[in-house]
Amino acid sequence: MQTTLSDMARRSGWIALLAAALFLAQAAFAAELPSTDSGTPAAQPPKDYRRIISFSPAVTETIYKLGGQDRLVGVASFSDFPPEAEKEKPTVGGILNIDSEKVLSLKPDLIISPPGAIASEKLPQFGADVKFLPDKTLADVRNSFVEIGRLIGKPAEGARLAGALSGAVDAAKKRNAGRARVPVLVVIGYEPMWVAGGNGVVNELIDAAGGRNVAGKVNKDFYQIDFESVLASAPEVIVDVTLHAPVTAEKRAPVVSFWRRFGTVPAVKSGAIEFLDTDLLTIPGPRLIDGVAELAKALHGRDGKPGAGSGESTARERSTRDAR
Repeated sequence: MQTTLSDMARRSGWIALLAAALFLAQAAFAAELPSTDSGTPAAQPPKDYRRIISFSPAVTETIYKLGGQDRLVGVASFSDFPPEAEKEKPTVGGILNIDSEKVLSLKPDLIISPPGAIASEKLPQFGADVKFLPDKTLADVRNSFVEIGRLIGKPAEGARLAGALSGAVDAAKKRNAGRARVPVLVVIGYEPMWVAGGNGVVNELIDAAGGRNVAGKVNKDFYQIDFESVLASAPEVIVDVTLHAPVTAEKRAPVVSFWRRFGTVPAVKSGAIEFLDTDLLTIPGPRLIDGVAELAKALHGRDGKPGAGSGESTARERSTRDAR
């Protein structure tokens, strides 16, 4: 059955939920506190936590990547990578819809979550230690790798993962040094249209990959944009990150059909509509290492020309469903 743009918008609704949660946290908790837990100063050796609940798909992914999944007893909604996470671990909902009975039944000794007003109010009520790990910048993500490694008894692994992310970003910057920056629009949702703004991890990845975010004047991680502004921004490349791998022709079709109605947009005129697995850019976890490299290819391709990466007809279908 043919996939429609409305179908795709519904399937990618969790991204809009993520964006809404970010905005709510920013509005209600504008002055975020540094990463702390509820009882153990960061300078002290961590406790030997054995019953951890993750309230972030990125934290879940990181714990698995570092080999600490045996300590994980519950995970947030949408924790579907690696695939065994959603198969092996009970789901406890998200910050906006916590399954309190499930959390209590799992008897956690540590809860790990991004910071925010709602999280700060609700999570300490469960009696476990709580660790808030910011994830708004690449530096935050690197620090989270190190801290999660420390908390699960894998400090060396956490440090190596942080170094791998730094190395991937630095390599992308080096490869694209001296190239003209490519005006790019990164779309995370349709009906209404949501894009990556001038704050946050995605904007940093755009910069590292040699792009210029045409929606970057708005200082938000993600925001809803009117289409007149899209037309006026004249992106030379459109990167669609609304789809999950494998990004098949059937999945791409409604997006391509949508954009072809707007032939005056430079990216549409040249066929520079690129597709990346949504998780590579929107989950602030280990797969950002792949994400920055894939974004650079989407912007510059192998011949260094804007939009010479995946394109409409041969979108990058590299599956990221195998744990690295």
